[in-house]
Amino acid sequence: MVKASQAVSGEIVLDRLIETLMTLALEHAGAERGLLILLRDDTPQIEAEARTDRKSIEVTLRQETLTDDQRQCLKTVKSAADNLLGIINDLLDFSKIAAGKLELDTADFFLRTTLGDTLRNPGNAGPQEGVGTG
Repeated sequence: MVKASQAVSGEIVLDRLIETLMTLALEHAGAERGLLILLRDDTPQIEAEARTDRKSIEVTLRQETLTDDQRQCLKTVKSAADNLLGIINDLLDFSKIAAGKLELDTADFFLRTTLGDTLRNPGNAGPQEGVGTG
């Protein structure tokens, strides 16, 4: 991380900064290819691509809209990242429980009202086949 901080602090030109960050990201990830995707007017665009050959990393700056396949891959990666973050948070909660350091807040509530609100909320999944609510 110190190497990344030093590299970033020494960069003034945005293109050079992007090239440095992409190079560091590929080196540390052990990846062969990486993309920098940023939102422009709520549309994801590829701003840079880094590729490795046997001895070096080449970074190409570009502004290109994602194809439909790339958009689908991005959605898949985002979903996987969200799921992984949920798993990590669950593991952290479990470790707090095991260490006896989980703090619970008490709150008064009315079970009947809470259940009624939950069943009426259209954002929640409703009854499914074979599952009764009564």
